[in-house]
Amino acid sequence: MTLISRNKIIFGFGIFTIAFILLFLALFLFQFFSGHFSPLPISINFSNISLKNILFNDYTIFPIISIIFLGIYTLVTTSVIRYSFEKTQSPEIIFFFGFLVGCLLEYCRLFIPIYNLWNSYSTFVIFIGKTCFACRLISLLCFLFSALFSADFQNQQAEKNLLIITIISLIFAEFLPINTGTITPAVLPASGFNKVFTIILFFIFFITCISMIVFVKSKYTFGYIFLMLGYFSLIYATNLILCLFGIFFLTFGTVKYLEKIHNYYLWQ
Repeated sequence: MTLISRNKIIFGFGIFTIAFILLFLALFLFQFFSGHFSPLPISINFSNISLKNILFNDYTIFPIISIIFLGIYTLVTTSVIRYSFEKTQSPEIIFFFGFLVGCLLEYCRLFIPIYNLWNSYSTFVIFIGKTCFACRLISLLCFLFSALFSADFQNQQAEKNLLIITIISLIFAEFLPINTGTITPAVLPASGFNKVFTIILFFIFFITCISMIVFVKSKYTFGYIFLMLGYFSLIYATNLILCLFGIFFLTFGTVKYLEKIHNYYLWQ
């Protein structure tokens, strides 16, 4: 992929991200003002609340806030990449772009509260569950491939590897059984192998850390670890403490990760 083509794709994705966020905002406003928006399953009782409860108890509003933040994070980070790496030919940025796509697709979970799908057996819930499964695999695999295939001579192969990541993720998602009758506190349809899937994600994270240390001499590992801590906290957030933890560490880790990449290519 040429530098001009990559920049055009990132610019187009930025426009798409804005449209995607505005679409969900419009759907919410329409449902709310038409009277079809139902109360959240676990709402905050302000008449009987304490600091401990607000920090550690599960409330549906906090995973929703986490999802909204991932969209805003995607938009802001895309803009930063667009202007900070405009003249930098870096395969890591292409893979990081794949991670951002995965973050944005978490917005599909917002269909559940918007259309009151908490106790629905709709096939649309299956679509939401499989989409989230695929986008999380894409996000984790992008960093693994970035560590394994970040050499300069493999730069032109980055988009092919991104396609491979997408195909692998979609195939695995297709075989994931979704329990349409159960929505978890994290606003996600329950799956038949939820624990196995979580173990797979953390295993990919662990292998990626090792790969970064071995193949890229740990120059990005510090930022990557904090970035992933924030990402995992946000996608599994059910309370305020996880939500705040995720927002801070995703932001901090992203700054450190992109800063290391920028400094590395600045001197090449």
